[in-house]
Amino acid sequence: MAVTEERRPHPVAPGSAPSDSGQGSDEASRALDRTLARGVAWLGVMRTFAQVVTWSSTILVARLLHADDYGIVSIAAIFVGIPGFFTEFGVARTIVLSRIRDETTVAQLHALCIGIGAAFALLLAAGAVPLARAYGEPRLAAVVLALALSPLAGGLAAVPQMRLQQAMDYRRIAALELVRSLSQTGTVLGLALAGVRYWALPAGILVASLVHMIASVRFGWLRPRRPEAGTLRAPLAYARHVIAGPLLWHVACHADFAVIGRVLDIAAVGFYQFAWNFASLPGEKITNVVQGAASPFFGSIGDDHAALRRYLLVVTESLAVIIVPVLAGFMCVAPDMIPVVFGAKWVPAVLPLQVLVAYALVQNLVVILNLVAGAAGLARLGTITGSVLVVVMPLLFWGAARWHGIVGVAAVWALVQPLLLVVPLLAARRRLGLAVRDYVGALRGPMIAAAVMVVAVAAVAWAMRGAPPVLRLVATIATGAAVYPAVLWVGFQDRLRALRTVWAAGRGSPALATA
Repeated sequence: MAVTEERRPHPVAPGSAPSDSGQGSDEASRALDRTLARGVAWLGVMRTFAQVVTWSSTILVARLLHADDYGIVSIAAIFVGIPGFFTEFGVARTIVLSRIRDETTVAQLHALCIGIGAAFALLLAAGAVPLARAYGEPRLAAVVLALALSPLAGGLAAVPQMRLQQAMDYRRIAALELVRSLSQTGTVLGLALAGVRYWALPAGILVASLVHMIASVRFGWLRPRRPEAGTLRAPLAYARHVIAGPLLWHVACHADFAVIGRVLDIAAVGFYQFAWNFASLPGEKITNVVQGAASPFFGSIGDDHAALRRYLLVVTESLAVIIVPVLAGFMCVAPDMIPVVFGAKWVPAVLPLQVLVAYALVQNLVVILNLVAGAAGLARLGTITGSVLVVVMPLLFWGAARWHGIVGVAAVWALVQPLLLVVPLLAARRRLGLAVRDYVGALRGPMIAAAVMVVAVAAVAWAMRGAPPVLRLVATIATGAAVYPAVLWVGFQDRLRALRTVWAAGRGSPALATA
């Protein structure tokens, strides 16, 4: 893939403006700081509230349901999630990344998304029974049939949602996320308490999709117009790469679930899904807050490579400061935490969970790099990477599942994922002039502090190996919570102050004041 070579810049500190900027550029930088900080603040406050409710519900639901309940829905989700890559993450996202402002073009893309959603709804309905037969699980047919409505709801909501992102209307974007999360959590919890078993999970997905669609349409609806080839030729030429990369990634990413369901059984899928959720969710939820703000933000400054370099480093270091200790700590305390909090029936998920933490840590960094690559016009990068993964990963998963079960499948991700960080990093180096040493420097402080924390937590766990699990869990969590910030503050005060300068730019936001 040919990319233009730029002169290598001087190292950029996280809180500083680009070195070649004057007074006008400084003011522009401060304005961008405020926009990004306020976006993160609105999304952070809303999603933090939603996560408090969601995690409380998740603990109770995990105690009520069984591994095969999660397994059925996990298999269905592989296929139900595909339409979103054509609508929300494909055609509609092109509006933001290509900065399309023409209402006629947007209205035609809206009609196209609705048509794609309806077509996928019919395909899912037709494929429900054959899919259930392929996995030898009759209950799967009814679940897929019920969830077939989700693509239609997603097609209706895709463009209205992207219009809000294009306008960087973070307050309404955050409200949509909150409504979606709470409606799903409330439905799942209520039905699980009512004893409907696995139906609680697909019902929550369906209700959340419909509620989100209604709210999106109310906030950002526009009248769809009949698509015309001449108008949509250029947007769709770009959209095919926006679609292809995430879609291929989705297929590769969910091939592990499909392989486990075929090689092992539905219960094994459930244990693996549990491990996957709790290895990735702590970091994923934090990343999603920044991603929700950064995606339209990066899209709006896509032509300014100096600004993209700057905010890539700012966002990466900020995320690492929070995500690295959360995931490292979660890996350390999982053997005590899972049986104490969720019940002894989930113990088979502990080891794959610990292995998947290594994947999750790198994946959260890859997400931000890919956002910047897309904003810089490198959408083809995801297509190329995804094309390789969709061929290689199922073969690796198949061998790993046959020989080492779900732990082997988790190990495949832990080994492959670091390689996926290198590709967008080298692309950013060429296209944006990003110095690799600057990127590594953004991660150095959190990694060193987390390594010290892991040693301290392991020492406390070993010293208390004969203590009750609950007491040991409390002690190890307290140790990690004390050691990590102490090491980070003592060794890297200058970096923390630089980051604070950027995020304090949004202090005028009432949401940030609340946070």
